[in-house]
Amino acid sequence: MLIGKFDTELIKNSSIRDYFEEVLANYMSGHNRSAIVLLYSTVITDVMQKLKELSEDFGDAKATAILTKVHTKQATNPSDPSWENDVIEDILKQGVVTTAVAGKIDYLQKQRHLCAHPVLNVDYELEKPSNETVIDFISYMYENLLTRPAPFLGNVVDKMTDALAKYNTSFSSNSRAVEQEIIDSYLKRCEKKDFERIYKAYWKFVFQDSSNQTLIDYKELNYFTIRVLTKNSHHFCIDVFRNGHIFSTTSTSDETMFRLTSFFEEFYDLYQYIPGTWKGIVDAFLDRSPNSRLLCWYKTSPVEHIEYLMSNPFISYSSLITKESYDKFYLFYNQMGLSSKTYEFFIKHLSKAASFESAYAIFCKAVMPHLSSFGQLQYTLLLDVMNDNDQVYHKSNYNRDNMINSVCSEYERKFGQKLILTSYANLQ
Repeated sequence: MLIGKFDTELIKNSSIRDYFEEVLANYMSGHNRSAIVLLYSTVITDVMQKLKELSEDFGDAKATAILTKVHTKQATNPSDPSWENDVIEDILKQGVVTTAVAGKIDYLQKQRHLCAHPVLNVDYELEKPSNETVIDFISYMYENLLTRPAPFLGNVVDKMTDALAKYNTSFSSNSRAVEQEIIDSYLKRCEKKDFERIYKAYWKFVFQDSSNQTLIDYKELNYFTIRVLTKNSHHFCIDVFRNGHIFSTTSTSDETMFRLTSFFEEFYDLYQYIPGTWKGIVDAFLDRSPNSRLLCWYKTSPVEHIEYLMSNPFISYSSLITKESYDKFYLFYNQMGLSSKTYEFFIKHLSKAASFESAYAIFCKAVMPHLSSFGQLQYTLLLDVMNDNDQVYHKSNYNRDNMINSVCSEYERKFGQKLILTSYANLQ
């Protein structure tokens, strides 16, 4: 419900949401004393609910200790309200709230006492807080406490790794559910400092070489997790990358570099924030990894990358580029609406093939899978290339006829007529 500037749906606990709407109703009716009294009760209840959630859902020992202390004091003397002061003190000490929030709650408590008890002013009238005072309290508690999730008090990384461990062998077949659990149980509850702690830990798990068997066994799950973290908290990731400290633990082994470049293929805008020395390390790896080089759109931009490849279709080790890499390249650019540009690049790539082996490899992995999607323009370009490059048409190339026949048969299937090759002397 939107009441004034307050969207009460942002308060996830339904009971707290109802209490807060009652606070607003009192304020809007001019009942300032009632609004302050109820707001204080709502704040303390919200704190207790958050402690209960931490204790029961996450087994948080610190939250449990605070609750136990309150229950013990209430059992000893049910009419003693001093437990409220203990809670305010303890939630600050244990990091449930910041110093500023704890100070504001303490001040709200004092205002509540003035409003709830017959403390008379010099004119023997009850204290009445101003509209400005009441709305300031309401706004502050709404923004800094009531709409915030319960924070993590203990080692959040340990809690998270323990909770996700059960998915180690099943996350790939249940990825949506696992991702949603990460979002609901952790990301929605994370303050920036919590996220940075989690992200740096998982980065180390994934991108630092380790002989630790547990990290080896859970590496794929951990990589999935850091991808989820990056996708769903991108704004926090930018700050982590700008800081640059995560790269101090990053390995430069080829295995890790392949995973790292794969990461930037997915989150290509983050590459601009990595340290300059690491950009040099990535460049050195790309020089010896044609598959990763094909996919390094993160170094400039996706559009600039394909334009560069169109002008400079690299041919070194092209036979080593896998079909999986060509497929990944096509899928990425197809999602950007550049499928035709991709077809042109594959054809241009074939035109630069410098051996029978590379020509056939490029044709089978990059060109042939898309023949059914080619239009007349692409077929014309392809035939021109095949007719001009002797690594394709040369009689010594025992795959020559296979390539020509594949093109002719797919053309006939697609357009319902035979492909006439009279204009292509080298293909006859």
